[in-house]
Amino acid sequence: MPSWYWYILAFMVGASVGSFVSVCIERISDGRSIFYPPSHCPSCNRVIKWYDNIPILSYIVLKGKCRYCGAKIPFWYFLNELGMGVGYVIILGSLYKAYPIWICLIPCAVLPVIWVWVGLRIKNFKRLLIRRSQ
Repeated sequence: MPSWYWYILAFMVGASVGSFVSVCIERISDGRSIFYPPSHCPSCNRVIKWYDNIPILSYIVLKGKCRYCGAKIPFWYFLNELGMGVGYVIILGSLYKAYPIWICLIPCAVLPVIWVWVGLRIKNFKRLLIRRSQ
């Protein structure tokens, strides 16, 4: 397969993982399940359809708003998906030529864990600042 194929695939997988990481950060910090209920708008509680849940593309098409109620979707969701997609491309680009593809998957498996941990730390720090300012 041509090398550009691997880069596109890495970006798509990375963006999808980034979307799941966003869900993990949001739900774990609130003590909710990461699997249930399915993705929904926090304002109107309508379940998000699969075609409105495509990483990066849906954010752009919907202009960062819920299709049903028009509530804003936080920009950090978009940045998380984009950042993880780019991160996977960088990992693949730096390791792909020198190592077998399965070795490239090791940092790709570790990156989301680190990303969730950092996201949770940031979210907890923001909550601490809000509590102290009240």
